[in-house]
Amino acid sequence: ELMRLLEAEGSLPGRIAFEEVELGRILSEEIAPEDWARLLAAVDDHLRQGKASGIVIAHGTDTLAWTASLLFWLFPKPAVPIVLAASLMPAGREGSDAIPTLRAAIQAAASSEPGVYVAFGGRVLSPLNLRFERVAADGFRNWNLPVPVHTGSPLFADAPALGDREAVRTRLEEAINRTAVLRVYPGMRADLLIGMMNAGVRYFVLELYDTGTASLRESPYSLRRAFLEAKDRGVRFFCTSQQEGIVDFSRYVTSHELWREGAVPMGSLTTESAYTRLVACLAFSETEEEALERMEQFETGAG
Repeated sequence: ELMRLLEAEGSLPGRIAFEEVELGRILSEEIAPEDWARLLAAVDDHLRQGKASGIVIAHGTDTLAWTASLLFWLFPKPAVPIVLAASLMPAGREGSDAIPTLRAAIQAAASSEPGVYVAFGGRVLSPLNLRFERVAADGFRNWNLPVPVHTGSPLFADAPALGDREAVRTRLEEAINRTAVLRVYPGMRADLLIGMMNAGVRYFVLELYDTGTASLRESPYSLRRAFLEAKDRGVRFFCTSQQEGIVDFSRYVTSHELWREGAVPMGSLTTESAYTRLVACLAFSETEEEALERMEQFETGAG
């Protein structure tokens, strides 16, 4: 059926032959650590065995930015092109570009340099700092990337073993269960964060305002007490921005205070890319110290 739909749009080059592997049929908003583990194991197997000269992954839009950046961190220098393909509507619906996008992704996987790519809306995007801004053909955009990035610096000296699906699932679940992503908003209370710490969260990705600001003044609607509590417990905050900008903690008084209280600015990284880097570091580092060191070593535009 897939071949019939693809050929209906025009013949693919004769040199392209492909194998379809179904890893699961879920909506992308339903993705869970088990699904990521299944995907990582399948990609790892094909790369290690040299089973493909290109890999195409059909993916939904809702969590595309999260999966794409996770693949970027764990396969920073793949031997072949890895292309994620997504469309706003499934094939068969009026106005859907699913089949043309899949065709474009297959052609990109057959002709691009090794790296991780995203095909959407007739464009090829970077997997890093991908943002789903609106439901439209141009709804995805790369933030803070003047030059597209498709390969990066490896997080690990030795590539993590991703072939054992159950072991990877366990590692991902343990990492994800200790993390949380929060968006700062007016009226946010420290009690909320402290309650999450009490529930076992040790690592926060905190989406701040502007280049890295949040309320720290003395009031019930301040994060100061949460930061003090976090310092006593060894809880870490990795900070991104709600806007397209670089978090550097150098411009504002509250930014300096956040830095002094132990928050780590994630520079140009979006929340999605910072979160998946954190999950990868926690899941596949041997110690917590190694994971934290890797989180602080990100260089803008590395690759």
